[in-house]
Amino acid sequence: MKVIRNSRFAVSVIFAINGVVFGTWASRIPEISDFHNLSPAALGLLIFLLGLSAIVAFSVFGRAADRYGASTVTKRTTCLLIPLTLIFIAFANSIWMLVAAIIFFGAIHGGDDVAMNAWAAEVERKR
Repeated sequence: MKVIRNSRFAVSVIFAINGVVFGTWASRIPEISDFHNLSPAALGLLIFLLGLSAIVAFSVFGRAADRYGASTVTKRTTCLLIPLTLIFIAFANSIWMLVAAIIFFGAIHGGDDVAMNAWAAEVERKR
Protein backbone atom coordinates (compact mmCIF):
# COMPACT_ATOMS: atom_id res chain seq x y z
CA MET A 1 0.00 0.00 0.00
CA LYS A 2 2.82 2.43 0.71
CA VAL A 3 4.12 2.23 -2.85
CA ILE A 4 0.71 3.12 -4.26
CA ARG A 5 0.39 6.17 -2.03
CA ASN A 6 3.90 7.33 -2.95
CA SER A 7 3.16 6.81 -6.62
CA ARG A 8 -0.07 8.74 -6.29
CA PHE A 9 1.78 11.62 -4.63
CA ALA A 10 4.48 11.52 -7.33
CA VAL A 11 1.90 11.66 -10.11
CA SER A 12 0.20 14.59 -8.38
CA VAL A 13 3.52 16.44 -8.17
CA ILE A 14 4.20 15.79 -11.85
CA PHE A 15 0.79 17.19 -12.79
CA ALA A 16 1.50 20.28 -10.67
CA ILE A 17 4.92 20.78 -12.27
CA ASN A 18 3.39 20.42 -15.74
CA GLY A 19 0.80 23.06 -14.92
CA VAL A 20 3.37 25.46 -13.46
CA VAL A 21 5.60 25.11 -16.51
CA PHE A 22 2.77 25.78 -18.94
CA GLY A 23 1.55 28.66 -16.80
CA THR A 24 5.04 30.13 -16.79
CA TRP A 25 5.14 29.97 -20.58
CA ALA A 26 1.66 31.45 -20.92
CA SER A 27 2.44 34.34 -18.58
CA ARG A 28 5.53 35.23 -20.64
CA ILE A 29 3.73 35.37 -24.02
CA PRO A 30 3.23 39.17 -23.98
CA GLU A 31 6.90 39.84 -23.21
CA ILE A 32 8.10 37.30 -25.77
CA SER A 33 5.80 38.88 -28.34
CA ASP A 34 7.10 42.37 -27.54
CA PHE A 35 10.75 41.29 -27.53
CA HIS A 36 10.47 39.71 -30.99
CA ASN A 37 8.00 42.32 -32.35
CA LEU A 38 5.53 39.59 -33.28
CA SER A 39 2.34 40.49 -35.06
CA PRO A 40 -0.86 38.80 -33.86
CA ALA A 41 -0.68 36.53 -36.92
CA ALA A 42 2.93 35.52 -36.19
CA LEU A 43 2.08 34.86 -32.55
CA GLY A 44 -0.90 32.78 -33.61
CA LEU A 45 1.32 30.78 -35.95
CA LEU A 46 3.81 30.14 -33.14
CA ILE A 47 1.07 28.90 -30.85
CA PHE A 48 -0.25 26.74 -33.69
CA LEU A 49 3.23 25.23 -34.14
CA LEU A 50 3.35 24.53 -30.41
CA GLY A 51 0.10 22.57 -30.61
CA LEU A 52 1.08 20.80 -33.81
CA SER A 53 4.40 19.65 -32.38
CA ALA A 54 2.58 18.39 -29.29
CA ILE A 55 0.23 16.31 -31.44
CA VAL A 56 3.16 14.82 -33.35
CA ALA A 57 4.91 13.96 -30.07
CA PHE A 58 1.86 12.18 -28.62
CA SER A 59 2.49 8.95 -30.51
CA VAL A 60 6.27 9.06 -30.00
CA PHE A 61 6.00 9.46 -26.24
CA GLY A 62 3.12 6.98 -26.08
CA ARG A 63 5.31 4.32 -27.66
CA ALA A 64 8.19 5.25 -25.36
CA ALA A 65 5.89 4.95 -22.34
CA ASP A 66 4.79 1.49 -23.52
CA ARG A 67 8.35 0.38 -24.11
CA TYR A 68 10.20 1.88 -21.12
CA GLY A 69 7.37 2.47 -18.67
CA ALA A 70 5.27 5.58 -18.24
CA SER A 71 6.85 6.52 -14.92
CA THR A 72 10.38 6.35 -16.33
CA VAL A 73 9.51 8.46 -19.37
CA THR A 74 7.60 10.97 -17.27
CA LYS A 75 10.33 11.38 -14.67
CA ARG A 76 13.11 11.78 -17.22
CA THR A 77 11.14 14.16 -19.39
CA THR A 78 10.03 16.31 -16.46
CA CYS A 79 13.44 16.46 -14.80
CA LEU A 80 15.68 16.76 -17.86
CA LEU A 81 13.79 18.13 -20.83
CA ILE A 82 11.08 20.38 -19.42
CA PRO A 83 13.59 22.78 -17.80
CA LEU A 84 15.51 22.95 -21.08
CA THR A 85 12.40 24.03 -22.96
CA LEU A 86 11.96 27.15 -20.85
CA ILE A 87 15.67 27.95 -21.03
CA PHE A 88 15.62 27.68 -24.83
CA ILE A 89 12.60 29.97 -25.05
CA ALA A 90 14.20 32.48 -22.69
CA PHE A 91 17.46 32.63 -24.64
CA ALA A 92 15.95 32.67 -28.13
CA ASN A 93 17.33 35.90 -29.57
CA SER A 94 16.05 35.53 -33.13
CA ILE A 95 12.71 34.56 -34.56
CA TRP A 96 14.09 31.29 -35.95
CA MET A 97 15.53 30.29 -32.59
CA LEU A 98 12.17 31.12 -31.03
CA VAL A 99 10.37 28.96 -33.59
CA ALA A 100 12.69 26.03 -32.82
CA ALA A 101 12.31 26.58 -29.07
CA ILE A 102 8.50 26.72 -29.33
CA ILE A 103 8.39 23.54 -31.41
CA PHE A 104 10.68 21.83 -28.88
CA PHE A 105 8.54 23.10 -26.00
CA GLY A 106 5.34 21.87 -27.63
CA ALA A 107 6.77 18.44 -28.38
CA ILE A 108 8.24 17.92 -24.92
CA HIS A 109 5.23 19.33 -23.07
CA GLY A 110 2.77 17.32 -25.16
CA GLY A 111 4.81 14.15 -24.84
CA ASP A 112 5.16 14.62 -21.11
CA ASP A 113 1.41 15.09 -20.91
CA VAL A 114 0.82 11.73 -22.59
CA ALA A 115 3.37 9.93 -20.42
CA MET A 116 2.12 11.39 -17.15
CA ASN A 117 -1.48 10.53 -18.01
CA ALA A 118 -0.42 6.96 -18.80
CA TRP A 119 1.42 6.82 -15.48
CA ALA A 120 -1.65 8.17 -13.66
CA ALA A 121 -3.78 5.48 -15.31
CA GLU A 122 -1.32 2.80 -14.13
CA VAL A 123 -1.42 4.13 -10.56
CA GLU A 124 -5.20 4.35 -10.63
CA ARG A 125 -5.46 0.80 -11.98
CA LYS A 126 -3.24 -0.55 -9.20
CA ARG A 127 -5.18 1.33 -6.59
